Amino acid sequence: MTGIQPLPTDFNRYGHRYHQLWRDERTAIYEYFSRQGRPAGYELIIIKICPADRFGPERECYPRNSQWGKLAISICATESIDYCKRRLAIRLSTGSFNETGKLRVLPKPDTVTHPAVEVMEDSGPQNRR
Repeated sequence: MTGIQPLPTDFNRYGHRYHQLWRDERTAIYEYFSRQGRPAGYELIIIKICPADRFGPERECYPRNSQWGKLAISICATESIDYCKRRLAIRLSTGSFNETGKLRVLPKPDTVTHPAVEVMEDSGPQNRR
């Protein structure tokens, strides 16, 4: 087989159904649904490449549970897809998605942009505590 097998756009995992809402070359946003079929939230992920092994050919991989907080985060269902894109942009632009480091305190989602998402207006200075 030539090329890398892409992540599926729809799949089931741990009793939840997942549907890919958006992606670029290295990131994706999935909406997931409860066992009852209700929207349960979003998962923002960094797409990794898994080598060919006994499970299949070289392929894109969804982060493992042990990689949560490093290569992926969850967002509750009450937020919008635009909010998810802003959170993803912040994580990419601040370098807070990484395989070894701890999560950092991040700025508000409407104050940072990244080429992975549409250009967003700056809402002004951040609120400080």
